[in-house]
Amino acid sequence: MPGTISRCSRLIFDFGGLLMDTERPDEAEGLGLRLAVAGGSARSWPGPATSPRFEVLACGDEVAGHKPDPAVYRLALDRLSLPPEAATAFEDTPRGVSAAVAAGLRCVAIPHAYAQSSRFAHAYLVLTTAASVLPAEVLTRIVATAAVPR
Repeated sequence: MPGTISRCSRLIFDFGGLLMDTERPDEAEGLGLRLAVAGGSARSWPGPATSPRFEVLACGDEVAGHKPDPAVYRLALDRLSLPPEAATAFEDTPRGVSAAVAAGLRCVAIPHAYAQSSRFAHAYLVLTTAASVLPAEVLTRIVATAAVPR
């Protein structure tokens, strides 16, 4: 599995902690992934994104454009000194997926309950839930998807 991880992603962007109960940040950290938030909310929002587990917090009030503008993702990548191809974004809205893709990241969509799944066609991978999927499984699926011409 370590080879898969290094080929696939060194960073997971959390989508603002909105689905924190279904994400698995402890397991992602155990795989050696760096965690960051590229959120549209203001830095003053006292959500789970302020957890010390996140190496970088890039917020909507720090950039001129809002998602689907890729500025917040570019800011996070800059702070981490990472190129977009070294990162995978996790998003729960079509605008967030558009922002991540426009910044050059692979994006895994986990649509929220009120979103139409057809609006996530531009995501690299679409999951119905994160509750039953381990980070290692997601990375394996991303690598498998990368082998298929798009």
